[in-house]
Amino acid sequence: MKTNASHTPGPWHWVGTNKNPKAKAYLQNAEYDQVAVILYDDGPSEPNARLIASAPDLLAACETALKVFEAWKHDANPHGDLKRGEVADHDAACDMAALMQTAILKATEGA
Repeated sequence: MKTNASHTPGPWHWVGTNKNPKAKAYLQNAEYDQVAVILYDDGPSEPNARLIASAPDLLAACETALKVFEAWKHDANPHGDLKRGEVADHDAACDMAALMQTAILKATEGA
């Protein structure tokens, strides 16, 4: 699956607040460019900032895992060469791959 990611390249880091009086936290990349601002809210800003900061890494992990799974899926003969119990594992892996595809599309194309 090839994506059209046009986000600011990672890694991103949560660096606390900036000079914006409405900002509760902001994130920057390795070049110190601001990539996101979390405004004051009633929610858990620090945990949200950490999750947002991990987005490029999570996207890369999903893309890599999906490539590995797709290569394995093409090498395996689903349900033909699999032993008892492995069919369920294969089906679970297919479900996981579908979830990864959905997450990757959501991150890269807003789907």
